[in-house]
Amino acid sequence: MAGFLLYRKDQQLNMNVVSNLFQENGYNEGYYIDLGDWQIYLLPKKLYKIKNWFMSGNDIITCCGTFCYKGLFYEKALERIIDDMEKNIINNSDFYGTFTLIIKVKNKLRLVRDGSEIYKIYKISNCEIYSSSFYVLNRLMEEQQELNIMPTLELLNTGCIMGEDTILKKIKLHRLSDNIPGFETILGVAKQYRNPQSYKEAVLQQIDITKNYIKTIGDAWNYYIKGAPIDIGLTGGLDSRYIAGLVLKENYNLVFHTHWRKKQNKNLDFRFAKGLAHHLSIPISSKDVMDPLDLSNEQLADNFNEAYKFCDAIIRPGCYWDEPYSTFQYRENIRPTPYLRLLGFGGEQYRNMERLPIKANMSLESWIKWEMIYKFAGGYLDKKKYNELISYLSEKLKKQISYHYLNLITFKEYNRNVVSVSYRSIQTNLENKIGFCLSPYLDIQLSDPSFLAIPYLGNSFRFHLDMLKIVSPELAKYPNSYGFDFFRGEPLSSRMAATIWQLLPVNIKYPLHSVLYPHKSNYIEQLSKNHQIIREFESIIKNVLFELKYNNYRKVVSRSKMALNLAFFLKQNRMVQ
Repeated sequence: MAGFLLYRKDQQLNMNVVSNLFQENGYNEGYYIDLGDWQIYLLPKKLYKIKNWFMSGNDIITCCGTFCYKGLFYEKALERIIDDMEKNIINNSDFYGTFTLIIKVKNKLRLVRDGSEIYKIYKISNCEIYSSSFYVLNRLMEEQQELNIMPTLELLNTGCIMGEDTILKKIKLHRLSDNIPGFETILGVAKQYRNPQSYKEAVLQQIDITKNYIKTIGDAWNYYIKGAPIDIGLTGGLDSRYIAGLVLKENYNLVFHTHWRKKQNKNLDFRFAKGLAHHLSIPISSKDVMDPLDLSNEQLADNFNEAYKFCDAIIRPGCYWDEPYSTFQYRENIRPTPYLRLLGFGGEQYRNMERLPIKANMSLESWIKWEMIYKFAGGYLDKKKYNELISYLSEKLKKQISYHYLNLITFKEYNRNVVSVSYRSIQTNLENKIGFCLSPYLDIQLSDPSFLAIPYLGNSFRFHLDMLKIVSPELAKYPNSYGFDFFRGEPLSSRMAATIWQLLPVNIKYPLHSVLYPHKSNYIEQLSKNHQIIREFESIIKNVLFELKYNNYRKVVSRSKMALNLAFFLKQNRMVQ
């Protein structure tokens, strides 16, 4: 990502403060670039000595993220982009990746963004100040910040925040449809494909699209740094395995990494990732870390502080500040540079795990209550606030999907327009602070064409499994963490059980779900017993979010960790006594 702060000169910012804040957030020293009425403070990638801007006469272009354009990677593409803009032959569908480009050509200002909104831009309300860093904007404001309660409850109970909201009232997410005064906005778009006429054609079409994507990115990367590895974050699942199959087809220098777990033999992702790498004779890196339960109170406090900075103060599932995985020190030591990291977030677009029909009209309120809130975090709110949150989310969701009811199409729209933007893209942005990283499935070049496959997804994993079997039968046959053979396909019994489950009335299946799968983790309880700082955090959450039934919520460990993050955020920013 590198990073930037863009501001009108009349804002009269103290740039020494800005520079110090970015360095406090883990960036190297940046550059000041004049854009007439505007100025940009541009930061390079942490682990690379690369000048991420280019000047040609009075024209200038800056870049952040990881991208290629017409076969040229990152800063090597900048001169070509300026040349195409000068000749008015820029092709929006030739952009691949996650990026923001800020350009001045012939005294005209342009903002070029990836069409999936993977790369984030934030702004201070009622000010012409924009940045890639939520952390920096928050720290830049001198006045006391105010917590945005409803978006905060939305985050803790669904894992996402829809639209422009953040947890702070005065900082907004700058959306693709928003404009910066004086700038023309240009969005990357997907290449166009015809509608498939059969299941077989649909499968082969998606294989070709994903193959071409990996080849385009891989060739550009290999030309950029000859022989530098492509590093895939490998799990025991389907998404990273399919990407690995595509990369193997092209004979690039492939390596893997996976994340260490304390109970390695019991962790299926770790075990099968290691096993598959060994089976393929491909190097895999994993770095030992201390489990948070084994850290001292001081060590845990330091980890929260370092993770808070590295995660740019963004609170989301998977960005847990009690874990060493969320720190710069951990990420920089996974593998020596250079590398292009590929992550498998978003592969569910090629399957129908939820067994939703294309033609259905489940009410949004019912789906929000049971699927978005209850299944994600238990619905541990008092009744009045629970109903208020459902109504609040319903109005926001209507702006993100084509129809005001739930079916397979609107669910995929929700995943693309909300989950991918607000949640799944966060890890990609964090990795891009320090190096080069893409999440192929989230890229508009794959996410938009994947909608062509929706009529053929059926009610199972079959579509994505068939893609894997054709691309790499060897990878399909290797054991995995899903509990069934990828090559043979999902068992009929599993498909039938899942379909029957969907057909059950909500007043039966969700109470039954709570009996079959009760929330009973004692991780936060143990962490609290061992660490005074956690007891302090829990007290903060109980006082600030009194509508949250925290004693129940803390048993949903992968969700309640976000509450600990929030408490640290509030304390760090002096928003609580």
